[in-house]
Amino acid sequence: MPTDLRARAKDQGELLRAAADRVTSALMAARTELQTQHAAPAEVAWADWGRDLGAAQHETVARDALDDVRSGQATVREQIAAVANPADAETFEDQLRELMVAEAALGVQLRHARERIAAAKATIAALSSLSARVESELQAAASRTQWGEQHAGLGEQLRDALTQPPLDTIVADAQALLDSAAFAAANDRLDTLLPAELRTRAEQRAKEAAAVSADAAAAMETVIEHADTIETAATPVAGAVTIGERNLLDAEDAVAAYSSAAAGRLAVASAVLGSVAATPDLSAVQAAAIDAANNADGVTAVEHETDLGAAVAAWITARSAVDDAVLDAVVEDPDRDPETAKAVIDARAAVADASIQNPLTAARAAYDTAVRQALDEWEVEVPPPLWDALADFVSARRTLQELSDQSARAALVQDLDDAEHTVAAALNARDRELRVRWALGIQQAVRAGTHAAASAMDTDRRRQYVAGDGPAGRTRAEL
Repeated sequence: MPTDLRARAKDQGELLRAAADRVTSALMAARTELQTQHAAPAEVAWADWGRDLGAAQHETVARDALDDVRSGQATVREQIAAVANPADAETFEDQLRELMVAEAALGVQLRHARERIAAAKATIAALSSLSARVESELQAAASRTQWGEQHAGLGEQLRDALTQPPLDTIVADAQALLDSAAFAAANDRLDTLLPAELRTRAEQRAKEAAAVSADAAAAMETVIEHADTIETAATPVAGAVTIGERNLLDAEDAVAAYSSAAAGRLAVASAVLGSVAATPDLSAVQAAAIDAANNADGVTAVEHETDLGAAVAAWITARSAVDDAVLDAVVEDPDRDPETAKAVIDARAAVADASIQNPLTAARAAYDTAVRQALDEWEVEVPPPLWDALADFVSARRTLQELSDQSARAALVQDLDDAEHTVAAALNARDRELRVRWALGIQQAVRAGTHAAASAMDTDRRRQYVAGDGPAGRTRAEL
């Protein structure tokens, strides 16, 4: 089942927007904490200043109240100093005691207000930075949403094209052509014109040529897999996104390439069959020159070259295992000489083993200069147009075999489905990581504020706690 990248992008976009809104709300709350102004602060009880007043107003009101209390203390002290009779000082002493208790409590309020200011400012600074980053990352997320919509649409188009003519019947059409009289006529025409030994060996070489590209692609894929493993280990979320997006593009390209070329390839293959079937007869001289009965040394040479081809193929397989072992060793320990790795030593031993080397040595010895010369002289007698006809037929047959392979076609679509699913999961993980980091940023900002407040007023707090100013050195709200 294909994954709806459009719906994924929409859903994740909404989650990201909600997470970003929480950052904005936290920033607004921090600013409110600092800046809120009560219309009638004088009507607010001391105990409620921290709740009803903004931090800045809290500081102003507490400082003014503290100044008033200290002024009152000074007045009472003057009155006490002017008292002539000790008994008359008792009333003033009670007033002074009340004012000193009030001073201690207001000192705690002032310290608390300044803590609130320090906390709010630090929180605002942290959240402002976070908010700017969130907006930037939201824009990137919007681009991903657009990317998801584009690729969702592309995936739909690619799948839909496979259900429309001529692609809806291309598999059956290719199989029908393989089973057709036209194919048989082309094949029979080549059998008639070319000796079986030459044709068989030529088609073997065609497979060997195709193997060169296939082996190179496989080797490249192995390196890419190692690179992907390293990238996802270093940055699991980002690495998975990079790899997932690349694999989706590759899968889309593969389906698109199939869709755009399949009908044309089928038409070319059909035309080639007709052309090969119409290959003109050889002259009597040409036919005699390439007749196997007249080229005994050439027939023997084909046998030797076939043996050498098989031996070389076995050596290539073993040698590729060495290359892979070296690659594995380098990835495992880049500072070690890969030749000291057991897997490399074992792979090289396999290449040097008699099962590989003896057939190769024997085949090379048998395929000597005289043998090569005999085969070359036989092959050169084949008219170039006939070689071209064989090459074209081999290519057309391979095309028809590929196009008639329903499992290969289904694999293209399955690869696209898998790539969409994988990239969707990777993108979801990346978006979730963003939301986690934003949520963590809010918590970090709040704690940065708490830390700033604690650091800013540490000396005053210690003194007030020790002296028991206010209720145990704290405001009533704190208790």
